[in-house]
Formats: sequence, C-alpha cells, structure tokens
Amino acid sequence: MLDSRKRTILSIIIPVFNEEMVLGATLNELDKFLSGYNRHAELIIVNDASQDMSLKLIEDRLAKHQCVKIINNRVRKGKALSICDGLKIAQGQYIIFMDSDLSVPINEINKVFERIDNGAGIIIGVRSEKNKDTVIKRPFYRKIISKIYNKLCNILFFKNKIIDVGCGFKAFKREVAQELFADLYIKSWIFDIEVLSRAFKNNYKVEQVPVNWVYKGHSHLNIYKDLLLSFFELFRLKFFLLRSKKG
Repeated sequence: MLDSRKRTILSIIIPVFNEEMVLGATLNELDKFLSGYNRHAELIIVNDASQDMSLKLIEDRLAKHQCVKIINNRVRKGKALSICDGLKIAQGQYIIFMDSDLSVPINEINKVFERIDNGAGIIIGVRSEKNKDTVIKRPFYRKIISKIYNKLCNILFFKNKIIDVGCGFKAFKREVAQELFADLYIKSWIFDIEVLSRAFKNNYKVEQVPVNWVYKGHSHLNIYKDLLLSFFELFRLKFFLLRSKKG
C-alpha cells in the first residue's frame, strides 16, 4: 500500500478569519473544484478564531468531502502562524496557499503544475495588466499601493527579481515550504517577504506565473494603519536579516 503522502499530490491551505461575507462564493468554488479535480488533493482550512459564522459555513458545506481538514484556532494567531499550522498536517507533495476570498480563482492552480514539474521549488502568482492572457480587476488606489509596496520590497530584499510580491497565490514543494516557514521571525501579514528572502538565500528556483486576479471588495487590511505598520515591519526584517548574515 502506498504511503498517504505519495497519494496526496496537492495540499491547498486557506486561512480564514471572519469571512462570512465572502465564504458563500468561495465555498461554491471549492465544492466544485474538489468534486471534479482529477488529482489527489486535500484542502486544509484554518479558522483563525473567527467570531462570525465562518466556521459553521465551512463545516456545513465541505464536511461531505473526505479530503477536507479543518483546524479551529481557539485564539487568533494571525495569517502567518495559521499557515504554519496548516503546513504541519499537510500531506501533499506540493503546497499551495490561497486567500479566503479566492481573488485568484481556484482553477488557476492548473497553471503551476508544469512549472513545478520542471524543477521549480516555488511558484508565485503575478498580477500583471501587461499580460494579455490574464484578467486583473482592482481599484486604482490599490494598484498604486501595490506598486509602492513592490518597489520598496525589491529595493530592500529582492533586487527587482520579484514582479509581484503581494499576490497571495504561492505554491511550494512540501519540503521547501517546511524549511522556509520554520521559525519565522516576522509573524505579521508581510511574512512572505521573509519566506522569499530565505528562498533566494538558499538558492531555490523561484518561478513567476501570471494569474487572473479580481478584487472582491472585502479585506481586513486597513490601508493607512497597516500600510504604515508594514513599512516598519519591512525595515525590522531587513535589520534582522543583516544581523543574521553578520552572525
């Protein structure tokens, strides 16, 4: 009998916090995907101590699927640690992290397999209006903020190697994810900057693939407060990495 890890090709991890406003559409997409997907997949939903009806909606809609695992945090941990919790029980050869509103549609997963099979340790989604094969819909102010954030991150960490730092659609080989997410220094929502910095330091192959992306009009991000906090966190991470390099 094959080991379950070998049978499970893909683990999808989705952290959820107070998302009942968008979960209806999300659960519809996930239900259809899990019913028709021809690869061995599992879905791990991490409910991060939601105070609304998110957990009940998830359980009522997805309980019929044996491949669904639900982690229910009693105390809120945040996105980074919620993803780490999902990673601990993931059995797939490949791990994909997605946002709970599925701003990147679930069927975009099909775009990553050829790249992973060609040796990439990491695949990251790119929201590119310049690519004629993708559909990108977002408010103008979010586009400007995204450009500023990407520029700053590339100056501080990536030397213009990453096109779209902030896209929540990222895929990893399982062993790569386990290494890069171990003992994160940054626990806030910019944790993926640390993860990608570690990836480049360890010479992992990073592929970037254009994906469709549609702003769903629902976000817990406070544009002003969280943007200022993210700048502080970026410089805190930069100094930490410099100290680590010297040590």
